[in-house]
Amino acid sequence: MAGLGVVDATVIDAVRELGPVVAAERRSAEAAYTMSPVVVDALGPLKVFRLTGEDCDATLGGTTRVLEELGFADPSVAWAAANSMSVAMLSRALPDDIAAEVLRDENYFFGVGLPPTGRADLVDGKFRVSGRWPVVSGCEHASWLALHCVVHHDGKPQMNGAIPETRFVLAPRSAVDIERSWEGVIAVRGSGSHAVRVEDYTCDPASTAAMTAPHRVRSPWESVPPFAQQSLALAAAATGIGRAAVEAAIAQASSRVSAANGSAWIDYPSVQNTIAAADVSVEATRCALFAFADSCWDELTCGEFRLRTRARLHSIADHAFRSSREAVSGLFATGSVDAVRAGHTLEQSLRDIHGFSVQWERYRSLHYEAGRVLMGAEPAHPLF
Repeated sequence: MAGLGVVDATVIDAVRELGPVVAAERRSAEAAYTMSPVVVDALGPLKVFRLTGEDCDATLGGTTRVLEELGFADPSVAWAAANSMSVAMLSRALPDDIAAEVLRDENYFFGVGLPPTGRADLVDGKFRVSGRWPVVSGCEHASWLALHCVVHHDGKPQMNGAIPETRFVLAPRSAVDIERSWEGVIAVRGSGSHAVRVEDYTCDPASTAAMTAPHRVRSPWESVPPFAQQSLALAAAATGIGRAAVEAAIAQASSRVSAANGSAWIDYPSVQNTIAAADVSVEATRCALFAFADSCWDELTCGEFRLRTRARLHSIADHAFRSSREAVSGLFATGSVDAVRAGHTLEQSLRDIHGFSVQWERYRSLHYEAGRVLMGAEPAHPLF
C-alpha cells in the first residue's frame, strides 16, 4: 500500500480484520432493516464512518480501499459509511466550535438527507427548519444529521441567480423523528435508510453549510467536488460486492457435483469461462480504482485537480460500477439453485448491486460530461 498514510494503513487493516464480524451481522441487520449495533460499535471507534473529517487525515486512496472492504463484507454498511463520510467532509466548512462538537470522539456515525426536501426559513437571524427527507441511511445510529434545505426569506425561496439557494443544516439526533419507511425493501436492507422528519427546529446559520462551501483549513479534500467523492465511494463499494460474488461463486462451483449426471462443475467450460472472466474483470477494476485514487491524491496534494483528471475519475467510477454489476449478474446466472435462496452471497450481491443502480443512474450524467470534457469542452453540469 505504497503512498498511503499511517492512518489509512491502520484503518484498512482493522476493517479487513473486522470483515468477518460485519459479514456475520448481515443477516440480522437485514431482518431488522437497520445497521447492527455490533458493527457500529466495532467500526465507530476506528472513525471508519468519518474518515473524511479533519481529525482523521485519511487520503482518497485510503477511503476508497476501506469502502471496497466494507462492500465485500456487507454492502449496506458500505453504503451507509459513504453517506456518513460526506457529512464528515461537510464539517470541514463549519466554524471551529461547531465542527468540534460534531466530531467528538463518541459521535461514530452521521446521517445525510441529500435531496433538498427541507425548508429553512430565516427569521430574526435564525433558521427555522422543517421538512421530510425520504432516505437517510443509518439515521437510527446518527449523532448528527446533515439535512438539505431550500433557504426561505419572507416566505419565499432565496435565489442564487436562477437557482434556489440550499444549505445543509446540521441537526442533532434529538431534533428529528424517524419513520421506519425502509422496512420491506429488497436491496441494501441493512443500511436502515429510513425517512426522517423535522417539525420545527431552530438553529444558528453557522450550523449550516452549502454543498460547495470552502473549508476552514486548506487540505486536498477541499478540491474534491462532492459528487466526485460520492461517485468514487459508491464505485468502490460496488467493486467490493463484485469481489464477494466472485469468491462465493468459486466456493460453490469448486465443490459442486451435478445431481443429474454426477459431473463436477469445475469441469464445465461455461462455468470456467464465467468465473475466470468475472474474476479478472473485478480484480482489474479494483486495481485500477485504487491506483487512480492514489494518483488523484498525488495531484491534489500538489494543489491542483485538473479538469481532465476529474473527468477520468467520473469515467473510471462508472466503469467500475458497470463492470461489477455485469460480473455479479453473470455469476448469479451461473450459480446453482442455492444462489436463489435468501441469504446466499450471490443472491445478496445481485439485489444489492442492482439496488445501488437506482442511485448510480443519478451520477451517470457526470460520466457523459466526462466525455465532453475529454474532448476539450467545458462541463455543463454545475457540480462537475
